[in-house]
Amino acid sequence: MYRWVLEAEANAEQARHEANLQLLSARTLGYLLLDGVFATARSTVLSELAACHSKADALQSLYDLGHLYVRCLLSLFKSRKGPYTSPSDHPSRPSFDQVLERYKALLEHTPRDYSTARKQALLRDGFRCMVTRAVSVRHPQLWSESEGPLQGLECCHIFPEALGRYNVQDGASEEHSIATAWTMLDRFGCHSLLERLSGVNIHRLDNILTLTQSLYTLFDAMDLWFEPICGHANRYRVEVGLSYTHAQLAIPHEVQFTSHENLPLPNPEYLTIHAACCRIAHMSGAAEYANKVVCDLEDTRVLAEDGSSAELLIFSLGRLATVVPGPV
Repeated sequence: MYRWVLEAEANAEQARHEANLQLLSARTLGYLLLDGVFATARSTVLSELAACHSKADALQSLYDLGHLYVRCLLSLFKSRKGPYTSPSDHPSRPSFDQVLERYKALLEHTPRDYSTARKQALLRDGFRCMVTRAVSVRHPQLWSESEGPLQGLECCHIFPEALGRYNVQDGASEEHSIATAWTMLDRFGCHSLLERLSGVNIHRLDNILTLTQSLYTLFDAMDLWFEPICGHANRYRVEVGLSYTHAQLAIPHEVQFTSHENLPLPNPEYLTIHAACCRIAHMSGAAEYANKVVCDLEDTRVLAEDGSSAELLIFSLGRLATVVPGPV
C-alpha cells in the first residue's frame, strides 16, 4: 500500500488540476504510515487504503482519504482563536502581592474555565513564559536587570479549548465537527483523551502552556512544537517551522519545564501528539498549504471564472466543515 501511495504522489506531481491538494493528501498518508508516534494507527490507515484500492475510482478515493486526514487530524490544533486579553489587565490593577494571594486561593480547585486556568498556569510557571522565561508585563515586580524585556503572556491550550465543548446529546454542526475530531484521535490510539479532556477538563493544567504572545501565535499556527527528550522528564527540544529560526525568535533549542506551587506540568503525551501532527503537516506540505489558503482567502473576493480558484474553494470549504471552530 505504501508503494501505491508513492505512485499517487507521483501522479499528483504530474497533474495540472488540483495538483497541490492531491499531492499534500498523498504525502500526508505516506507520512502517517511512517511516523513512529502513530504506529498504533498504521493498521487503520492501511485498511482504509485497501478499501480505497478496491473502488472503481481508487486514486480519487485515496486523495479524498488523505484530504480527510489533513482536515480532521493535521488541522486539529489550528484553534483559530486569537490571544486572550484578560479583563483584569487594567492600569489600576491591584498590587502583585494581592494578585498572588488571590491566585493562590484558586489552587484548591481544578480549573473549570479559561480565566482560572490562566491564573493557575501563571502561578505554576512563576509568571514567566515557559520557553523564553520572559516575565509577564503585568507583573514587573519580578523583573531584574539581568533579564530581557517584559512580555505579554498568554494561556495556550495544547488541545484546543473548543474540543471541550463536545456534547454527545447535541447533534448541532459544531458538536458534529468536534465529535469528528475526537473520533479521529481515538482511531489513532488516543483512547482515553475524550474522558480526560472533555467539557471543563479541557482547562486542566496538564493541557496548558504559558507563552509569550508571539510564541502563542506560532503554536496556534502549528509553527512551534515540543519534542520530548527521552530519559529526561519534562525536557523538550523546541522545534519551529521552516520559515523560522531559533535565532530569529530568540528562543532556545531545548527547554526544561519546572513547576512552582507543585502544580501539574504539560502532559508529555499531549505534546507528543501535537508534535507529530505538526511534523507531518510540515513534511507533507499541509501546513504551508493551509497558511497559503488563509492568505488567498483574505485576498480573493471573487472566484475566477476559468476555474483556477477551484482548489482554493475545495480546501477552504472542507476546512470550514471539519476544523473545530474557536469560541467567539
